[in-house]
Amino acid sequence: MNLCIVHRVRRGAMPRVTPEFEKLKTAGIRVLTFNLDALTDAGRKQVLDCLFTEMGASGKVRMVLHSVAFGNLKLLAPCLSPEAALYDNERFLEAEDFARTIHAMGYNLVEWVRDLFSRKLFAPDARVISLTSEGGRKAWRGYAAVAAAKAVLEAAARAMALEFAPYGIRSNVIQAG
Repeated sequence: MNLCIVHRVRRGAMPRVTPEFEKLKTAGIRVLTFNLDALTDAGRKQVLDCLFTEMGASGKVRMVLHSVAFGNLKLLAPCLSPEAALYDNERFLEAEDFARTIHAMGYNLVEWVRDLFSRKLFAPDARVISLTSEGGRKAWRGYAAVAAAKAVLEAAARAMALEFAPYGIRSNVIQAG
């Protein structure tokens, strides 16, 4: 398959990333890369507009792998245990921390899928894959916002599996390890 990779890498790190993209291209794979904020409407529109132009009217997306990893790992309450030095005991999760994490790692998947679907870019047997973690079901210190996002992601993926099934689009969540 050809690839469209949306990533967020600091300019200083690009010299390490670019050669990896080039390796893919030398293997005969067409690779489009976008270093932008995948969470914004403008970023998503830019990617999808370019993707449509590159693929042409008959081109279709066979698989989406959503792996946005933007999460706030702040505590809900001060840590009093011996590992307290590992945590910032002065900054705690706030509403904006929860909202941004839930959007990035949970609901953003739905935005991408709906926009791809509305533009008729999905192949008839497309797959949507997203990634979760054990922290979605298990309490870990400092993981509350990410755990909430994973719960949203898993619920949204189940709903998408049901609602997009008539169109041949499958949705699965993987807990890799």
